[in-house]
Amino acid sequence: MNKKKVLAMVTALALVAVVGIGATLAYFTDKADIQNVITMGHVDINLTENKVEKDADGEYVPVGETELTEEGLTFEDVVPGQTVPKNPTITVEEDSENCYVRATVTVESQDIDKDVLDLLTKKLTDQILSTAGSNWTYNDKDGYFYYGSELKAAEKAVLFETVTIPGEWDNAVADKSFSIKIAAEAVQSKYVDDVLVKDGEKVIGWNLTAEDIQEYEAKEEPKTE
Repeated sequence: MNKKKVLAMVTALALVAVVGIGATLAYFTDKADIQNVITMGHVDINLTENKVEKDADGEYVPVGETELTEEGLTFEDVVPGQTVPKNPTITVEEDSENCYVRATVTVESQDIDKDVLDLLTKKLTDQILSTAGSNWTYNDKDGYFYYGSELKAAEKAVLFETVTIPGEWDNAVADKSFSIKIAAEAVQSKYVDDVLVKDGEKVIGWNLTAEDIQEYEAKEEPKTE
């Protein structure tokens, strides 16, 4: 599935404004028309992570820094306590306006109990918030992780870098699978102070109305591990 997410306060469009300038003198009149074409900008982000492969010891390792995928990763024969590389990264595209970003992380399974999965969800949440230099804040009112500062074109925000399977898991999860779904969104950073919730200078929420949300571009399906 495509993991790209685009969320814009305005859509791309062109407007034409006609301004008439007139002056009346004693004996002469003059009039000139000027057409002004205004092209709206857009917000564009991408959600990727490094590809992985197994090394000689059978451990999953990243495949170079530039080997990226938008298709999600698959890990097989993982055991409790094992750590695998997974670094979902939000990148602002080169032609995008500056923006704020947020993300959701959801752990799901059709055959593992939710209370078992909640342990992994908590570990991932703690990992995101406790990483050295982390600029993420979790808003338990809407379930989003918010990146606290503005991102400019070509800048990145990494949600986490690894996933550690809880050592407390036991034979109850043997031969079963689960998915980590990640969805990312962005909103322009200029002229939106009235819809942002801040703690000092740090953004900790977007207080958007239903009408605001309707103006966003359609979202694609979230990222799946």
